Amino acid sequence: VTEQRIVSAFREAEAEKTILFMDEGDAMLATRANATHSWQTSQVVTLMHEMEHFNGILVMASNFAQNLDVAALRRFTFKIQFDFLDNKGKLHFYKVFFEHRKLPALNAQEKKLLEGITNLTPGDFRNVRQQICYLDSGSVSNADLLKALQEEVTNKQQYALTSEFNTQKRIGFTGI
Repeated sequence: VTEQRIVSAFREAEAEKTILFMDEGDAMLATRANATHSWQTSQVVTLMHEMEHFNGILVMASNFAQNLDVAALRRFTFKIQFDFLDNKGKLHFYKVFFEHRKLPALNAQEKKLLEGITNLTPGDFRNVRQQICYLDSGSVSNADLLKALQEEVTNKQQYALTSEFNTQKRIGFTGI
């Protein structure tokens, strides 16, 4: 069924002359060397075949490009990597995500704190905005937002470290 849906998606996009976007592409184009079921291999082969014969634009996103099948990588005309935000990007996303809060502009010290937060992504700003939306019972300051951004990155880095060594980081409540 998955193979039929893949073919159908390509046919529909081509017929409608639309861009075909696939998110989390590594899930569908994982290296066949690690396949444990025949359907995993046939899914990759079907997708690569459709990519080769597609008369349109395919955009695929992945946070794990290293997990993509090597043969699949050759089928992409362009491979673009988005890195963490630079200082200009950090300021831009700070304004975009938090300007509705009507806070004073970041002062020089706050800008320096924001610039010092490494590995920030637009998703981190989104998560902090959502946290504020759900938890805000009053006013939030620039200091609160900067602290939340730093915590978001710290949590992300801690999870990545524990995942890298195949250990489980407990999430949620422990014994009460």
